[in-house]
Amino acid sequence: MDNVWIIIITSLISGILATILTIIVQRISEVKKTKRDIFEILMSHRYMIPDKTNVEALNKIDVVFYKNETVIKAWREFLITADAANTSPNKVTEVNDKYLRLLEEIAKIIGYSKINWENIKKYYFPQGLSTKILEEETLRKAQIQQALQESKQDKRNPSVSAQEMGFQFVLKALDSPNGMELIQKMIELGAKGDKK
Repeated sequence: MDNVWIIIITSLISGILATILTIIVQRISEVKKTKRDIFEILMSHRYMIPDKTNVEALNKIDVVFYKNETVIKAWREFLITADAANTSPNKVTEVNDKYLRLLEEIAKIIGYSKINWENIKKYYFPQGLSTKILEEETLRKAQIQQALQESKQDKRNPSVSAQEMGFQFVLKALDSPNGMELIQKMIELGAKGDKK
């Protein structure tokens, strides 16, 4: 009878230990996957740090890498430099360098030992994508300017609305080879006029 109890107790203990061990392994695996996911996002958006998806991933670093002092240190240095760049735009290169150093530290922590500064520094950012982003940003600014102009327009004499004129101008400008430059200049002139 004693052997039966020993078998039952041993079975229970081994079952409990196996369950605990499985939970621990799953938790470690989940943390590693989360770190890799964040790294992949940061790597894939390194050509445009302020991208929304990238910013969300950056803001998870404090939680996901809280045990990794080198990553947290690199993250803090990036934050300090990025904050300084808000008041001093000539620090953009320094911000990029701190960002790449952060990626390098994360790569070390997650076991990507062959990914280093030289690998991280090189990325693909085609001219077509750059132009598309610039056009979208310029169009968005033009729409904002038009909305501001329309809100200021005298509603008593609206022969042609400012919005209609603005959209006509944007469409014509986009047809010309230097249209994006014209739109950008108009936005700048409008911003200067609003400041007066």
